[in-house]
Formats: sequence, C-alpha cells, structure tokens
Amino acid sequence: STSGMRLASFYTQLCLQRLLTSGQSMTEAFTYELSTHPPALFADSMMRDNCKARFGQELCDNWGSTVAVENVSDAVIVIDGRLLLYSLIKTWKIGDTFGDIAQRYVSYLQRETQSTSKKVIVVFDGYLRSTTKDHTHLKRSPVRSLQRIVQSHLLLDMKSNFFLSNPKNKQAFIDLLCDEISSSPCSSRLETRKCLADADSELVSTTLECLQSHQSVIL
Repeated sequence: STSGMRLASFYTQLCLQRLLTSGQSMTEAFTYELSTHPPALFADSMMRDNCKARFGQELCDNWGSTVAVENVSDAVIVIDGRLLLYSLIKTWKIGDTFGDIAQRYVSYLQRETQSTSKKVIVVFDGYLRSTTKDHTHLKRSPVRSLQRIVQSHLLLDMKSNFFLSNPKNKQAFIDLLCDEISSSPCSSRLETRKCLADADSELVSTTLECLQSHQSVIL
C-alpha cells in the first residue's frame, strides 16, 4: 500500500550541480557549464541549428580570389544527393509510380550534365543510422508518415514531403533511384554512392579523391 507515503520532487539539474560542485571551490566550479545540456549547444534539450548562410558568407569573404574552371567538359561534378532529391520535389504527384518519379531524376541528370562533364558522382545520405542531424530532422518533420513499400510499379499515395518525412521511406526511394541510375543508358558517366549516415564527409573525400586524377572538380 502507498498510503501515508510522500512523493518528493527530484530535480536532476539541481542534483547534477550539487554533485559537480561538491568539494570544489565556487570559483573553479563556475568555470564549467553546470548543465546536463550545455546551453551554448542545446535549446529545449535539442541541438541548436547552425547558420549555414553565415558560414558560407565567411568562406566567401576569407577565401581570397576564386579560380574559374577553364574546361568544364573535363571536370568531374560531385552532387549532394539530398540537394538533388529535393530539387525535383515539386514534380512528385499523387498517383505517379515510384519508377516514373525516379526516371525524372535520371532524365534531369542526363539533361543538365551531358554537355558540361564527362563524369558525375551523386553522394546520398543514409537515413537508417543515428547521426548528429537527428534533431534537425525532427524539427523539420515533427510528424512522420507511415512506412511504405517502395517499388518501381507501386503508386505514391501521399504528398511528397509527408512521404519523405519517414527516414525509411526516404532510404527506400534513394535505393530505387540508385538502381534506376545504374541501369540507365548513361550509367557509365553517372555514378552513385550511398553513405551509412551523413554524407558531408563523403562529399569532401570524394572531391579530394577525384582531384588526384582530374584537374577540375565541381562540388
């Protein structure tokens, strides 16, 4: 029986602060962030968003002089798969097959790169493992759709953004898209790479790898 028992409030933040400051001088203790989630990095228990626009501007301001690519036809183009995925998001229509949607991406790559590059590498993120961007994904899509089976002959039965809000749906479509690209007539010129998690480091390493055998790489 719980009659006669008193419930006491337990504040984990206060408990942590007392444990950290026990046996230490206050001067030394206040040199640290006495918090389970450092406020410089977190807000409401979720990681703060970075400011990519400001970072990009800083790079432009401090990079110095830029060099134009003289012979674009010999350059290798490295494409961020997420950027490609959302560049045609408005063309998705309910009732289209996933195969038809994937073919639009293949046609887009063929049309936009056939006269500018001999080789194109598309690097896709992986969405089935936990990464540092999980909080960002949760902020973008707080409500997620149900998982769908993604095959070339099956139909899209919901809005594109809602479908892609589920990471398993997104990964399944990326897998299908990579298969469509590899089986296309221009597969010798188009290459896809799928990462297990975030693709940022793979984008950089792919660019550096291509620079060893090509004079120009466009990222």
